Amino acid sequence: MYSVKEMFDDIVLIADMLEENEIDNFKFPKGISEEDIKDWEKENNILLPDGYRSFLLLTNGFRNHGTEIYSLEQITQLDFPEDYKGYYVIGSYIGDGSLILVDDKGGFYLGDHAGVIDKSTFEAFVEKWILDDMKDSLKDNDIKLPNNMKTNKKIRKNSRFYQTKDS
Repeated sequence: MYSVKEMFDDIVLIADMLEENEIDNFKFPKGISEEDIKDWEKENNILLPDGYRSFLLLTNGFRNHGTEIYSLEQITQLDFPEDYKGYYVIGSYIGDGSLILVDDKGGFYLGDHAGVIDKSTFEAFVEKWILDDMKDSLKDNDIKLPNNMKTNKKIRKNSRFYQTKDS
């Protein structure tokens, strides 16, 4: 599994290529401090997943097609629907109501529009739903993947959301 920093470096690299070819336009809000994250966690009595924390240090939020990773300020605890009660939403994916969720102990989950919640990792999510999608955008537009990418290896696809830390 790649680190969040390695994947983010490649996301920025691909974003630059897509922008140069007038295919897409990306915004990377400035990252926040570790102290801001710790203060927020203490105030909300929650531990955020390590991968998400690392991502927030690099950029405080991200949006690409149907996927959005929330900034720290956008995180919301859910009290409905019943299946999602008690989880915190840190983003959405696919664009159909599927949510990126965390629990208060730092667990990471993907909740689909039908209420099914699957444990995963933030790193696996970024690799599949952001980085792979951006790589596909390059390929779909006949743009060669750059040789200097840190994530050029084949992705493991052994499960619906790839390998989790528990696998």
